[in-house]
Amino acid sequence: MTKAKRLTDEKIFRYWVEVRDLASGSVRKLPLTAVRLICLKRGKKNEPLPPDREVLRLQDGDETWEAETFEDLKIRLRHKYPDGAFARTLHYERDHEAEERHERALNGLISILAKKVVDDLIAQESRLETDPGATR
Repeated sequence: MTKAKRLTDEKIFRYWVEVRDLASGSVRKLPLTAVRLICLKRGKKNEPLPPDREVLRLQDGDETWEAETFEDLKIRLRHKYPDGAFARTLHYERDHEAEERHERALNGLISILAKKVVDDLIAQESRLETDPGATR
């Protein structure tokens, strides 16, 4: 028998690109995130919303790069940090702190929603008791 899957069982990972200067041995860690871009505003009436886009964002000092694919990101990194002078590697690790924040946020949302449902049920029951003609 398998254990029921919960929303909070989702594993969250933290990604970064490590850039090593081959001459000096110095290492830079460039944080990498994946972002889904969603357009909420319509241009004209009855015009469909543009499709969602997923992009990779790499933070390189004050610069933020966006790339549609890992291949695009590799090309940009290779251009700025050429093979002969730098070694570039992708790293990731499980982010337990983010998982805990995610679980607390979901539990808080569930608590808010449950309280609202109970309050609505109590209000509905009290209306039914005061109005004998109302139907359940």
